[in-house]
Amino acid sequence: MSTSVVEVNLDGLVGPSHHYAGLAFGNEASLKHRAMPSSPRHAAIQGLEKAWQVARMGIPQAVLPPQNRPRLDWLAELGFVGPPSVVLSRVSQEAPQLLSAAYSASPMWCANAGTVSPSTDTSDRKVHVTPANLNHGLHRSLESEETLKLFRAIFPSSHFEIHLPLPIGRNLQDEGAANHTRLAPTQSKPGIHLFVYGVDSLSPEHAAPEKFPPRQTRLASEAIIRRHGLDPAHCVVAQQHPDAVDAGVFHHDVIGVGHEDFMLIHGHALMHQDAVLEELQKKYTKVHRSKLELVILEPHELSLTDAVSSYLFNSQILTEASGRRTMICPSESESNPAAARCLNRLVESSSRVESVRYLNLRESMNNGGGPACLRLRAPLSRGERNAVHSGVWLTESRYNTLRSIIESMYREQITFEDLKDLDFLAECSQARKAILHALELDDLELDDLELDGLKD
Repeated sequence: MSTSVVEVNLDGLVGPSHHYAGLAFGNEASLKHRAMPSSPRHAAIQGLEKAWQVARMGIPQAVLPPQNRPRLDWLAELGFVGPPSVVLSRVSQEAPQLLSAAYSASPMWCANAGTVSPSTDTSDRKVHVTPANLNHGLHRSLESEETLKLFRAIFPSSHFEIHLPLPIGRNLQDEGAANHTRLAPTQSKPGIHLFVYGVDSLSPEHAAPEKFPPRQTRLASEAIIRRHGLDPAHCVVAQQHPDAVDAGVFHHDVIGVGHEDFMLIHGHALMHQDAVLEELQKKYTKVHRSKLELVILEPHELSLTDAVSSYLFNSQILTEASGRRTMICPSESESNPAAARCLNRLVESSSRVESVRYLNLRESMNNGGGPACLRLRAPLSRGERNAVHSGVWLTESRYNTLRSIIESMYREQITFEDLKDLDFLAECSQARKAILHALELDDLELDDLELDGLKD
């Protein structure tokens, strides 16, 4: 088995239509900032800077383009037809939430783009990728078709098996890698997989949240295990604690994070947590003849409220090229006293995390997405990395090009009123076209609106 397997990070570039629509029920930050002015330019620069920092650590870093927005084709399917100016005006008056959904920049949160299983773990020794269907949320359900096209474009070789999203249905809601953690001593070793779900719709007797709806289903997680050819003996399937969901933990990556042989989790993250962690440790030890370092932050150390507001667990733990392990946290974790104390103790006591870096991701955080939300992890061998579409790798030249596009083509500030503006629609299309060209993905523009067609 290759020793060249390393963890690749694929970050979604924030789109020019980034705004605060409050469409994600159960996401406290999204609801809190609904209808406030947003800054697409700052959002995109903050996300790009994070990705560039990771690349400068010597970690393979890729960037994925924003999707085509607004989705006028989708609005037409809902009965809003006519010239774009008429459609925008009518939707804004009759169904403003649909206009927000059609413009949503939510594909920026690549942790929800899909689930990746490395070739080290699959029965056919291919990398398996399943785009998430995201059918829990109206605005996010628009993503899967274009995500599938993107994955097929950037993973074109025989090394990769790109699956269709799971069928649409409330029993098969799939939110991607935000509810999946892979653990192994190194990326080249076989992984032990933790899949977390919010609801088992076929077992209504199971405990369920009362305030907010769960998103991931057990059936979806189990389907991913089967279709990716993962060994069930290397997988643990666990339920989110309903109290955590009701506190705003809409995905597991808001309450737990793992990397290689280390896992940090809140004491109130899972149902039957002691038994789940015991099973995880047992399976890990059996395969690797060593133990995971499991660090549990109990509620008296960090309340659920502080966990959600600080997004401490929605951090990236990275192994730098030097071998040093660093944790990238949002600046909100530093400004939250309880979270900061926990992170300081972690660095002092853990042999697995040596330093913490705090980054400003305020625009994404205001919509409920921290560092981990913005990236999809993919452990890939050298040959697999070489097969990835070369245009998405974040080099210094590409970083400078993308930053220039953002600074010149993204608006400093937008509100809902801007979504009605035909000029803004054209700006979004032009910016995306420039980004696709920078990433050498011009073919993905074929389904986009032609600018000439935007004229009444």
